[in-house]
Amino acid sequence: MTKTIYKGQFALDKWVDEQSMRASLGESERKHKIAAAQLLAKTKIDGKEFSKWNLATLIAPPTRTPRTITNDILNGPITINHRQGGKSSTKTRKNYLAHFKQIFNFCVDSAYLPVNPVLKARIDEPQGYKEDLKATKLNPQVIHKVMDAVDNDFTLPYYTAIASGIRQGEQRALMWKHINFKERLIKIEQAIKVARCGEEIGVPKTRGSIREIPMSDNLSKALKKEYLKQGRPQDTRFVFSNRNNAPIQGKTFRRKLKKAIEKSGVDAFTWHDLRHFFASNLFDKFGKDYHIVSQLLGHESVEFTKKQYVHWFRNEDRNKRVREAMKAAGI
Repeated sequence: MTKTIYKGQFALDKWVDEQSMRASLGESERKHKIAAAQLLAKTKIDGKEFSKWNLATLIAPPTRTPRTITNDILNGPITINHRQGGKSSTKTRKNYLAHFKQIFNFCVDSAYLPVNPVLKARIDEPQGYKEDLKATKLNPQVIHKVMDAVDNDFTLPYYTAIASGIRQGEQRALMWKHINFKERLIKIEQAIKVARCGEEIGVPKTRGSIREIPMSDNLSKALKKEYLKQGRPQDTRFVFSNRNNAPIQGKTFRRKLKKAIEKSGVDAFTWHDLRHFFASNLFDKFGKDYHIVSQLLGHESVEFTKKQYVHWFRNEDRNKRVREAMKAAGI
């Protein structure tokens, strides 16, 4: 009787299919799992890509043991920043390894492999490494100082980010048809995403990302001024576009921000941190009413919002108690 040969790619395809059927998975998490499967497929084990291995012969002591397989994986494509070049961050490698462990567990459960070769694998943290918080508060003075230093042609994209909290991909996909000046609303219904052949416009990040965001008077006036400057463009023209009416590239957003930060002399932060600044203003107004903030940020669930920002309130509560204790002690 001929024994069935299961190739690595077959197992990966089966695993991806299973993740796609999980209704509980958000779009973002599903995307990360697929990306992990694609990366593992290209990872070479003993000189051959995982996708091409006959899984029945993958583990073959003493040539290929869980230890040697783990070493190949931890020193493979997982170490490369595939979008910006250079080395990947410790956090990125940890995330990929977590997905790899899930994939290998699936292979064991499906009887493709006898054991999970990376079950005990871990990413060693470099000296002085500190895990980033889910969200970091930015001082309003820093925000305005950087805005003063942003190139004139990028002041509006920067201001729109801090005044609406929309994601960069959502902002780049924004068309004039999404700007309702009469009711002063921005409608988010599409976003630019990374695709196999570059970038494409698709649905936003999560199911909760389709939303309407109220515009402040200042933001509405600034966008109206740009609308008139562009000569009352067609509804399908991008708000932030290049000369060919194509969306401005993400690397341009990052480059412009980096330049303004360096010019301002403040500590570095990312474009996504502008979204956190918007969130901090919402919490100042709505307190711990996570439901309202979650809707405006386009999060898939209130629980995710809490996970991202609850440490802000813990820190503030702790600081308040410390001050009360010092006051009671006459300090």
